[in-house]
Amino acid sequence: MRKIAGPLTMLLLLASVTSAKALDVSTSSSGKLGAGSQPVDWEKMSIEQKAQSIEERRRILDGQRHELEEKRLTLDQPRHEIETRRFPLQQKRILLDQESAQLQDEFSKLDERRQSLDQRRLELDQEYHKLDTEKQPLNQRRLALEKRRHELESEWRKLDAEKMPYEQQRLELDEQWRLSDLQRLELEKQRRRLESEKSGGAK
Repeated sequence: MRKIAGPLTMLLLLASVTSAKALDVSTSSSGKLGAGSQPVDWEKMSIEQKAQSIEERRRILDGQRHELEEKRLTLDQPRHEIETRRFPLQQKRILLDQESAQLQDEFSKLDERRQSLDQRRLELDQEYHKLDTEKQPLNQRRLALEKRRHELESEWRKLDAEKMPYEQQRLELDEQWRLSDLQRLELEKQRRRLESEKSGGAK
């Protein structure tokens, strides 16, 4: 947990900054362009001014998208590390399941033999005791397996808890990425409209 605490704090700070920037971009895109400067009537701007304003906003948006991509990569690294740590646990879990199934099969076979011995119990008391003796080490192995399984399950839940904040932040970044795509499409439409107006004016 100490290894995760440092990156987690940094990521939370980055997420808060990103949210603030996304809010600023969303506010500045509602009808008037020219964020960061004095409000200018869009209709009074020349085509060149409109084109410059759109290009400036595209440049800012591309910079914000670049920051989002870097943050996504930063989130992917600890997520990948957690998945890497989970893989050997998964392998051990599979082996435990296989060994448990084998033990269960052995128990089933012993129980079948025991039922058969119950019918001849008076004559086969000695054999009955022998089978109980054989079963005892299996019980010990089963207890040991259950203990190991409990430890693995505890570690598994711990990793899930560590992964949760990264998953939440990844969802938030994905949403911001989607919003930036919409903003970029709107800017592209405005740029094409200006190019069309330029072409019409040139004629």
